[in-house]
Amino acid sequence: QTYAEGSSWSAYQATDELFCGGTDVLDAADPLQRSYSTPFTFGCQTAASGLFVTQLADGIMGLSQHEASLSDVLHRAHLVHSRVFSLCFRHEMVVSKLGIDAGWMSFGDDYDNYGHDYRHVDSTPPVWAKNMSSTGWYVVYVRNIFLKHGGGNN
Repeated sequence: QTYAEGSSWSAYQATDELFCGGTDVLDAADPLQRSYSTPFTFGCQTAASGLFVTQLADGIMGLSQHEASLSDVLHRAHLVHSRVFSLCFRHEMVVSKLGIDAGWMSFGDDYDNYGHDYRHVDSTPPVWAKNMSSTGWYVVYVRNIFLKHGGGNN
C-alpha cells in the first residue's frame, strides 16, 4: 500500500480471534469475555517506509464500508447493534514510544448486547455524523471543529 506523500507498507493477511473487552490476556479464558470474540482477518506488516517508520504510532487501521472492515465484522458477529464507530481524540501532555492515552474508539451504538450503557465513557456522549455514502469510504460533512486554546487534559 502506497500513500500520496510517499509512505508505504507491505503485509500478509492473517486471521486470529479478536477479543472485544477485558483488561488482561487471561480474560480470554473467561466464558463471558470469550462471548465478545470473533475471528478477524488483518494485515501483518513485513515492511514500512516514510511516516510509518518515523511517526509515534506503530500501525494503521483502515475504516471503510468494506465487508472486511472491523465495524462490519463486529456487526455480522452480533457484537454491536449497528455499523457505526466513534473516535474521541484528546491531547496528552506526556508522549512516549511506550504509548499514550489519547482518547478512545467505540464501535456500535450506545449499548452492547448485554445492555451496558457506554454513552458516558468520557465526559460527553459520542455524537454520530450521518454517512453520506453507501459504499467505499465514509463521507461526512464537518460544520465545526472546536479546539481548546492552550491544550490541556480536558
